[in-house]
Amino acid sequence: MRGRLVARILLTLILSFFSLNGSAEEWVSGDAGISFRIPDDPSWGKATPPIPQIKLFLQRTDKTASVFFEVVPAPPDQRALNQDFVTGFEKGYWPQGKSVKRTGELSTFKGKKIYKTSGEMPVKDILFKKAAIVWIENNEVYLICIMKRDADPFEDAVIKSFLENTKFVAKSTK
Repeated sequence: MRGRLVARILLTLILSFFSLNGSAEEWVSGDAGISFRIPDDPSWGKATPPIPQIKLFLQRTDKTASVFFEVVPAPPDQRALNQDFVTGFEKGYWPQGKSVKRTGELSTFKGKKIYKTSGEMPVKDILFKKAAIVWIENNEVYLICIMKRDADPFEDAVIKSFLENTKFVAKSTK
């Protein structure tokens, strides 16, 4: 009996691994120089970005979690990833009285200097935990935003796979 249980658990883990990593679509932006591997998970799908600056928008079908990638021009006086930029970014990303910033640090992600922040934001009496990975290059701000209802988005298997399989690629020449 115990052997069967272990075999079932092992089979479930193997199937989970392949469902998250096996037949995934790759989304590439030559303009942004980034590639995302989109896990083939039936509970997630591409959604229509609400604004043109959002280049890729993924969402759980039950709308309890989302991931998006956005590119916007860097403010003329904030074209370097430094404390001045972080201060301005946080004012917009963590609006006072509407959200709570929990963490924020300059770090690296896949070899790029980034600012990583996380916190909480209530939306219509539902608490969403969200995080951002942001960097600046060529006078543009790049943002990966992740959100999950009532849970740490970094612990979600699909979001983890999405971030782990992110790659920086050569930018296309215009």
